[in-house]
Amino acid sequence: MSDQEDDLRLRIAKILANGTNAQTEKALPAALRELDPVLRTRMTKLLEYGAKDQTQLVPEDGDEYAAVLAALQELAPDDLEGKLKLAGLVNRPYGKDPNGTGAMRCQECMYYLLNRKWCDQPQLALPVGPNWWCRLWRI
Repeated sequence: MSDQEDDLRLRIAKILANGTNAQTEKALPAALRELDPVLRTRMTKLLEYGAKDQTQLVPEDGDEYAAVLAALQELAPDDLEGKLKLAGLVNRPYGKDPNGTGAMRCQECMYYLLNRKWCDQPQLALPVGPNWWCRLWRI
């Protein structure tokens, strides 16, 4: 864990210790967003140096998709490697989109928040790059 990440975690803990009020509600999201690049860098290193993914196991139907979501929900919120593996997250485009016009990537997924570079899929909820992809990809 880096010094920058430690400092941000400490800042977040202090914000939370003050209880909930209007000032807290403004300060906390900003502090959490500052962690995004740190976490994205850690994820990139994991993806490049050894996190095994399950990209070949793309859910064929709603039941398989629900099973992946259920498995993700069982993980601890901070189990980054588990999330990456179960989601089949890769830091590159993958396959062909349903129209056959190009590779699938986070940028075209319904869960991708462009301004934050964030996957808003509730069971995943991670900072991602626009050209990344996971097996939970949806239009």
